[in-house]
Amino acid sequence: MCSLFLIASPAIRSDIPSNIVNSLICGILNIYEISVTNSRVNPEIIMRWLALCGNVLRDLLLYVFAALAITVFLYYVPDYFVLEQLTAFFSSIILNLVGVRMHYSTTSNEAFVGGIQVIRECTGVQVISVMAGLILPIRNSSWLRKIKVLLVVSVILFVMNFLRIALEIWLVYYGILPWSLAHYPLSLVLGIAGVYTLVLVSDNIFPEFGDQIAYFYAHLTQPSTGSES
Repeated sequence: MCSLFLIASPAIRSDIPSNIVNSLICGILNIYEISVTNSRVNPEIIMRWLALCGNVLRDLLLYVFAALAITVFLYYVPDYFVLEQLTAFFSSIILNLVGVRMHYSTTSNEAFVGGIQVIRECTGVQVISVMAGLILPIRNSSWLRKIKVLLVVSVILFVMNFLRIALEIWLVYYGILPWSLAHYPLSLVLGIAGVYTLVLVSDNIFPEFGDQIAYFYAHLTQPSTGSES
């Protein structure tokens, strides 16, 4: 049923996609295919599948729970005022380099590029929180390696984010787009592109990331294989 073929882990790269979105979609479609016959759900097949995949389902639930917990904690608990200041500072530098006179300023708890306030949502920390949630629960890699990968991904993300903010202000400054279009719709488009880029980067410098998704895909869509391992 599924014919999407993208980046996969080295061990099972020949026939299993490990791109996150495509793998999950393929898994859902295959599970649906084996459990539905003539538009009727087949309970026997579902129960057999659950019995064969019990350990993998447990691992998947633990992974999802850990990923959500890490993401929520990292996004909501720490104080990111220093990151807001850095974002405003480097964005103003980029703008001044391209001829847009924007000054960085700060108060006791606020940071500004010109008259535009930089808040938590402008720092890109939400993407880093998600990436940390996806990478840190992976078990077949050392903590030191996972932290190094997160540092590399974070640096790339923050540089991309500085450029994004500078581009939005540049478009408004020269009257190319109003702030309502430059900020929200453009931020969404650039954000999606940024996340996709980070996923590709992570998969290339941290193949364990793709291996984890491929593991769930292979064992949940091919339960007979999962029962033998």
